[in-house]
Amino acid sequence: PGDIDFLGRLAVAAERLPGWTMLLGMGGDTGAAEALRARLKGAATSHMEVFDWAPQLSALSVADVAIHHGGIHSIHEALEFGLPTVTYSGGLNDQDGCAARLAAKGLSVLGTKSSDGPDRMAGRIITAADDLALRSRVRDMKSRTDAYRTGGVLEGLVAGLLPNGPTSGG
Repeated sequence: PGDIDFLGRLAVAAERLPGWTMLLGMGGDTGAAEALRARLKGAATSHMEVFDWAPQLSALSVADVAIHHGGIHSIHEALEFGLPTVTYSGGLNDQDGCAARLAAKGLSVLGTKSSDGPDRMAGRIITAADDLALRSRVRDMKSRTDAYRTGGVLEGLVAGLLPNGPTSGG
């Protein structure tokens, strides 16, 4: 959350999206949130709201597009809500791999954190929002994961692995 240069470019990108409001949760990084708020104070207007921490699931439930770092939980949460995404890999653990897999499956617009300027960032966000094929692929993936969960697929696999079937009580 503390990459103030990247977040500053993202704030400028938000200004180039009239009618949009960008919500940014800083994951509890109060110092980074304060630094970004100070940077935004210099702008005539701001289409970005910065929170020290934000309830991500609540925010995603009202979002049109999610911008995330390629972490597997953020990916799953965006898919759970059927949201198109823009992925800016944080480069940690398997975030690069996750971002590449999303792009290869056509489930996200992939950005380049180190070099995307505000115009390109805004363009990627608009692409994610307006690309009907992307939205369709995301809805299809959500349907498949919903069916996996509601169809008891995992429970069936686990029950089949237990020597005497499932037990009750513990």
